[in-house]
Amino acid sequence: MMCEDEIKQVDAWFEQHTEYYGTNHVDNEYTVSSYDLKAFTDFLRNTFPDLCYLRCNLGTGDENIWFHKEDLKKAEFY
Repeated sequence: MMCEDEIKQVDAWFEQHTEYYGTNHVDNEYTVSSYDLKAFTDFLRNTFPDLCYLRCNLGTGDENIWFHKEDLKKAEFY
């Protein structure tokens, strides 16, 4: 499970990535634009190298993936 400090790191990443429409964090929902997908997955891999599961929804167009704060809380690590 992700603790609040780790979730704050995810929030900080979203605050820094506002260049592309579709990448944002509003209330408890996070969306990642297809243009930011590589940067987001690189961030996850580098910041949480033992992360093995994060439930997310796949979409099309500008909002390629989205998930909720509850999904972060339920993330699984090795």
